[in-house]
Order: sequence, then structure tokens, then C-alpha cells
Amino acid sequence: MYKLRIDKDDNKILNIFEFDPNAFVSNQTIQVQSDNLSMIKDLFTHFNSIEIFRDQNQIAEYTIYDSYSEITYNGRRFSSIDNNYFDCLSVKLTKADIISQVQRLDEKINPVIDENSMTIEELKAYRIGLISKAGEADIFAGDQVTFDDGITKTYTFGLDDQNNLQTYLSLIAQIPDKSKVAIPYHAVGEMCQNYTAKQIVEVYFTLQVKLLRVYTYVNMLRLHINSLTDREEIMNIEYGMELPQQYQEQMAMIMSESLATIMEIRKQYDFDDTEAVDQNEEEPVEGN
Repeated sequence: MYKLRIDKDDNKILNIFEFDPNAFVSNQTIQVQSDNLSMIKDLFTHFNSIEIFRDQNQIAEYTIYDSYSEITYNGRRFSSIDNNYFDCLSVKLTKADIISQVQRLDEKINPVIDENSMTIEELKAYRIGLISKAGEADIFAGDQVTFDDGITKTYTFGLDDQNNLQTYLSLIAQIPDKSKVAIPYHAVGEMCQNYTAKQIVEVYFTLQVKLLRVYTYVNMLRLHINSLTDREEIMNIEYGMELPQQYQEQMAMIMSESLATIMEIRKQYDFDDTEAVDQNEEEPVEGN
């Protein structure tokens, strides 16, 4: 895991993506795992030193930079070290001139978020950050799932839910007789009860399709924002708005191809479970 420490202060430690000291010589940019533009601006407004660590070992230290020249939002990136996706802010370091130092010191003293005072790039990063958070919240809220018996229930899809369902799916794939599967799980507002393999598969893939749709929608909004140059138009972009026609068409094409892939993956879980345990006939059990 890579970390950055500012001014040797343990209260100013940030997680960063993979860092190469040799590449940094020609491109003084650090990829920070964050979408909090205000906080990152504050931390990099005026500093004396930065240290880079891999695990517990310091691999670089720099004292020739004291500020940033640009901060841009790069969307969500995959970290091979952490084996997960994180929001990414690219921070380009510089040695600030005296005017910039005074301006940024004023920003640090008066950290009220004022979109009108942001540069176009900062405004884009800020709006994209808000949209990304709204999209993540929408994914975590989950979706309704309707089973073969017509019963509809709501299931959340936070990170723990995603991990649990992926684990269950892997277990189901390894069990020869799927009709004997009974997995404890729960809908929103209900106690745990035993689910059949088919029901777990239905829950997982329904939620996975929503995740894919939200990710694609957020990405379309990001492309839309980055294509704009008018400040007012950028400030009017919000999560939930209808996409412009060109992005609707692009999203429809991406979703069509992606859903076809998901359906192919799901085929390996198609099976007859007519003799499986019905969750509605089971007594509630503790778990999950």
C-alpha cells in the first residue's frame, strides 16, 4: 500500500495509487485516493515537505515543492495493491509564486465552497465528485427483486452485500446438487431466512445490473461535464437528470453489450431447483 505524508504530520496521511519515483521526475503528479476536492486543496495549498511510503518503508521525500498547480478528478481507478476501485484526484505539484501563495492562503482561511470562485477544471472535478457520491449511494441503496412466485422484496447492495453475494455465488457454483442449497440471507427490514440457490442468483444479478446501469450513467454524466465550457451549464448537471440524446444513445449501446455479457455469465447458474427449499417455509435463522 502506498501512502503520502505531508510535513511529517501523521494527521496528514493520504492513500495514493502506485508511485514511481523515476516517472515523478518528469511528471510531478500524484494520484490521490480521494474525491474530496476541498480537503485535498487545503492539504496541498502550502506545505514544506512530502514523503512517500510503500507499506512502512519510505521510498521518496521532496522538499522543493510547496503547492499545487492543478487538481483534476480522474474518476474511479482500480488499485492492484488494494484490489479495489477508488476515486482519484490527480495533484500536480509546483513551487508557488508569491501571488498564488497569498491567494491559496486566503482559500485555506476561508474554506467556504463557492462554485463561482472555482476554475472551470475545479468546478468540473467538484460536480463530478458530487455525482459519483450520489451514484454510489444509489447503488448501495439496492433494488427490488421479484421472484418466480411473484413476491417482491428490496435488497441493499453495499460493499459487504456485494462481497457476501459474490461469495455465495462461488459456493453455489461448486455444489453439484443445487436443489439442496439453503443460504441464510435477508431482505430490507426482514430477519435472515434460508434462500434457494436460484433466489440468491436472482438477487445478485438483479443488483449487479443496477450497478452496471448506474456506473454507465455516471460515466456519461462525467463525459458530458468534461465536454462543457460554460460555467452555468456545468453547475446545472445533477445526478438523476435526463442525459442529452447523444449520451442516451451511447449508454444504450454500452448497456446492450454489457447485459448480453452478463446474461452469458448467468447461464452457468441456470438449473432446475423445483425441489429446493422454499424460503417462505423456513423458520427465520440467525446470520448475515
